[in-house]
Amino acid sequence: MHDLLNEPLIRYRTNGGNVTLAALPQVYSALIGGEITSFPALRPHQRHAWHAFLVQLGTMALHRSGRNQGPFPDDADDWSGLLRYLTSDYLDDDPWHLVVSDIAKPAFMQPPSKSTERERDFRFVVSTPDQLDVLVTSRNHELKVAVAAEARCDDWIFALVTLQTMEGYQGSHNYGISRMPSGYGNRSAFTLTPTTDLCGHFRHDLSVLLSERHRILNEYGLADEGIQLLWTLPWDGRKVEKLAITQLDPFYIEICRRIRLQEMAGIISGLRAPSEDRRIFNYKGLVGDPWMPVGNRANASGTPPAFLGSRKFNYERVIQVFLSADWKRPLLLNSSYISAEGYLIARGMLRGEGKTGGYHERVIPLRRKTLDMLGSFQPDPLFKDVSLQRIKQAETIQVALRYGIAAFASGGADRRATNEERSRARPWVAKLNASVDGSFFSDLQDELEERTELERQSIRREWASQLVRDAERLLAQATASLPCRQVKRHRASSAAERAFWGTLRGPNGIPDMLRQADLMGTQTNA
Repeated sequence: MHDLLNEPLIRYRTNGGNVTLAALPQVYSALIGGEITSFPALRPHQRHAWHAFLVQLGTMALHRSGRNQGPFPDDADDWSGLLRYLTSDYLDDDPWHLVVSDIAKPAFMQPPSKSTERERDFRFVVSTPDQLDVLVTSRNHELKVAVAAEARCDDWIFALVTLQTMEGYQGSHNYGISRMPSGYGNRSAFTLTPTTDLCGHFRHDLSVLLSERHRILNEYGLADEGIQLLWTLPWDGRKVEKLAITQLDPFYIEICRRIRLQEMAGIISGLRAPSEDRRIFNYKGLVGDPWMPVGNRANASGTPPAFLGSRKFNYERVIQVFLSADWKRPLLLNSSYISAEGYLIARGMLRGEGKTGGYHERVIPLRRKTLDMLGSFQPDPLFKDVSLQRIKQAETIQVALRYGIAAFASGGADRRATNEERSRARPWVAKLNASVDGSFFSDLQDELEERTELERQSIRREWASQLVRDAERLLAQATASLPCRQVKRHRASSAAERAFWGTLRGPNGIPDMLRQADLMGTQTNA
């Protein structure tokens, strides 16, 4: 029932704004033809899961048929044959059906059991597709769960793909994917693309993966003729059934949970079964995911860090991936496949033990000169030098603001500020950091565009001076709004000014980056 290869189950919006229902081969045809602008049923946190699924599936279908070189087929019948060839052992197309009543046969993203006797394992009911999802909410407050009571087939399709290719550890007998460094990690996307257009992004990633398949194949020890669609293999959830990386295709589509959908009176629901262990051996995420940076330095247990950390996708984390030896670039973070201007696309879910830290996404426009400087593996020395200097100078100005507010909070006392007094500065420093983050890459590229050191220094000095003025404004707002005894307010304000400007003009400050008007700040305020 509900055949993805032949039935129009997936909604997409066209360039004209119309919503079309299509089978999976027609979706591929429309992606190649540039007709799709969005998938209405796709939730924001499901974007990378669906994009990666389409690219991996398309790459394996084209490679297996020997069509590694463009142009890509744009006919739905061609794609139907390519996809069906991946499951040629199943003449009835069961692996592409959303609902298959025989549990010993595969269904879409739902592995079969070895015998019908395993039906007793599936005893946990899933009534709506959002119950399958990777989101974990606190007390049902921020995002209500199990509300998609009138779900359509594509709601279930997107939920299945997201669960099976993005989920982590969720307690005993619920194990996560192999493309994640740890059970509480995340499968993030951090890649370069020539366009943010959905179809153009798909075609770019498809082309790069076909061209660079051998790189992942050789580097990670995957199999040239390995298993491609893990949902077609029988799985009873036993430890002895775990698969090794040497058995898998470089772009294998995995599954991590035993799920079966059923339909009664036209309403689809699901059933879950536990598993004794993960489906694939634990390789700590070192399996060649083409979208996700991998940490080079593991902790004491040998586990690389999760890419999306507490700093999310801010400017420091983005620069760190390009410059730090702690991270290995993914295959698609390669500027050599982009001929003009491009974009850095970062997407990911921040996960933790029994909670979700939110979905985060950032798109950064990059000019051609910057892309050239980023290179394929190592960035240009000028990019490294300018980036690190700007980060250090921004940190110095934030420290100055923090010291200034802490001095005010102490009432101007001649002593070291307490932890509580220093904590008063946090929201104001966060505002300043957000201001830096919002324009950091545009400002950085303005400097990199200049040819001479003198011109670059002029742009940097103006940037730093503007940031100092922003910090000075925030300091004034803080001293006007924070509580302070009236008798001490003048003394506290003077102490705040001295701490602020003293830090900027001191030996660890940035006096060479300030204009004369900024250097006179304390005298002007006096």
